[in-house]
Amino acid sequence: MKRRPPRPFPALPVALLLVAMLAEFPAHAQTATDLNEGLCLSANSATPGTYEVSWRGRAGYTYFLQRSEDLASEWGYFPLIETGRDAAVRYGFSTPAARIFVRLRLLETTLADPYGTDSDGDGLSNQEEFGLRTDLFALDTDLDGLPDAADAFPLDPSRQSFTGTLAVVLFMPANALVLP
Repeated sequence: MKRRPPRPFPALPVALLLVAMLAEFPAHAQTATDLNEGLCLSANSATPGTYEVSWRGRAGYTYFLQRSEDLASEWGYFPLIETGRDAAVRYGFSTPAARIFVRLRLLETTLADPYGTDSDGDGLSNQEEFGLRTDLFALDTDLDGLPDAADAFPLDPSRQSFTGTLAVVLFMPANALVLP
């Protein structure tokens, strides 16, 4: 029995199949209206342990970049505060960690002095909070009832120690009877 040579695969159905697949799974690009601000983390393949974070910084917003190595522990801050200018923002860093997660926190305002401002009203500037590793958006990072600026141990809720001046004023009513 004589076999017929295989027919070439028709090009038109393949093209239609690709168009149908693309219509089913649309491609996404970073845009200025992206809720994640187009946040992207890229590893530098030439230098292990080095990364670049980029996002689109919108005018009128102030950005704070956070990191976590395992998503279970507290998020820490990179020592960076960026004011959006309707342009791409890039930040490079290195870490010995096996993995790294990043996210943005933002204020819907621009700060005249982003490092000198106290974003959470706890009495510490953002720069001081970077140094202490406290939360720039929490009045009381360790939730022990003391604002970070007044707490000698702002990261340890088991150690409450007030660092300010405590004044106790006793009032005696004018018609009080004093007993011997």
